[in-house]
Amino acid sequence: MHTRPRIGTASQRTDAGFTLLELLVVLAIMALTVALAAASIRLSRGGPRLQPLAVILAADIRSARTEAITSNRPVGVNFDVKSHAYRIGAGRAVALPRTIAFKLATSEEFRRPTDVGHLVFFPDGSSTGGQLTLSDPNLSITLMIDWLTGSVTARRLV
Repeated sequence: MHTRPRIGTASQRTDAGFTLLELLVVLAIMALTVALAAASIRLSRGGPRLQPLAVILAADIRSARTEAITSNRPVGVNFDVKSHAYRIGAGRAVALPRTIAFKLATSEEFRRPTDVGHLVFFPDGSSTGGQLTLSDPNLSITLMIDWLTGSVTARRLV
């Protein structure tokens, strides 16, 4: 006797497994969960504005050193605690976000009587030196300015 395979209708099929649409939905939910977890971890490790601000500020301080070397004259960087801003040489003041605190430790002989901290870069590349600490509630970054070489390095403190 010869048997023919049975052809059933869609309602009679009992295939085990998932459809492509179901797999795509599960993958999309997993991707969304991972993205939300990564964002919350990044926000808990420090404000999203502190690190870019530290990079920009370090670059501005380095440009003051470069200006002092190329122009063969001292260039100052003033940090005004009261107005929450800094100024390089005679340039315009750059405001810092009020949510970020900053503290400058410099040589006493260059400290102004007001709430202004002052760094000076000399034509040979050296500086008065100091430390500038930027902080928000979750993170602190210290920019260290070497007095001998004028180099600027950053140290992250959690």
